Amino acid sequence: AAASLHPTASVARALFRAVRGFGRAPVPALGFFVQSRLHSRHSNSMGRPFLPASQDVVSPGSTGAGDAGALVADREELLRWRDTLSALHMPLTLEVETIFKWIQSKKRTCFIIGVGSTPPQPLSRSSQKVGGLPLLLPGEPWPQSEGDNPRPMTFIWQFDIASMPAMARSLFGVETGLVQLFFDDELPSYDIMADTDWYLVRVLTPEQVATAEAAPVSMAEPGEEGRVLDERPFTGWQAATDYPYLEDWDEMSVEAGLEHLTDLSDVVSALEGHLECEGGDKLGGYPHWCQAPEWGVTSGGAKFLHVFQVEAHTCPQIEIGDSGTLVVQRHPDHPQVWRLGWSCC
Repeated sequence: AAASLHPTASVARALFRAVRGFGRAPVPALGFFVQSRLHSRHSNSMGRPFLPASQDVVSPGSTGAGDAGALVADREELLRWRDTLSALHMPLTLEVETIFKWIQSKKRTCFIIGVGSTPPQPLSRSSQKVGGLPLLLPGEPWPQSEGDNPRPMTFIWQFDIASMPAMARSLFGVETGLVQLFFDDELPSYDIMADTDWYLVRVLTPEQVATAEAAPVSMAEPGEEGRVLDERPFTGWQAATDYPYLEDWDEMSVEAGLEHLTDLSDVVSALEGHLECEGGDKLGGYPHWCQAPEWGVTSGGAKFLHVFQVEAHTCPQIEIGDSGTLVVQRHPDHPQVWRLGWSCC
């Protein structure tokens, strides 16, 4: 049987839980774990170069056996984790090493969305962009929310799937198309994941894009009741390593059949400062939950795929509650089925 963790581990875990419930203010001696999470939510992930939309990249979160650089990074990461646990007087047992490997297996790559300044002249309707006016089909009205008080939705962004990094394209279930996101910024306050009448996520096929671009008629606009966000051109994808947010680890361990590992929760809590879940506006990776996780679930019990996260960094005019997060998820088997959820901090 694996040795029990030192009592310091339990104290550390309790402090982390307490901090998370009170605004994540730093705690003396252990505050460096918490500060890194605060930084991840409010930073714009500076320090990593943006990648052109057409350029495939090596995943910084890859653990593939053929990727020598990733293997070296994984070993260096393990050394840092061991040093952290040793500093907390937590024994490095065989069980702990098993937990380390499982945690590393959950590493993903996300892509931070890069945008430029508002251009002096409007971009074309089919351009990759945040805000501005989107591409609409010939004769198509501006998308509206449904329900008792229908109103024009707000266009957030559109991106060309074919020019995304290869590992990101798999999130859409198709290899080509223009993915668009609209939502009603009067956010619903009930049945968030079940209610679908306040947003529109869709992928226009290359044929639809070509037809719309060639159409001689002008495209619809939101009218006086709607609004158009400041237009910003898309500049590229910034690859980053992403780990699950702290609140996801317990459920993931049960799904993996690892709940019998008594040290798991303590180890994850102790490593919180190393397991960064990127905040901001991103493609892929994991949701940076503001509150409890709210995954969409299929009728068969499978989780939806996390595709986009919106925290209004690229478009400050958007308000997701009180500094909140909008999460865009897709059905794992049906590319046309999407779910949005939001929560505020």
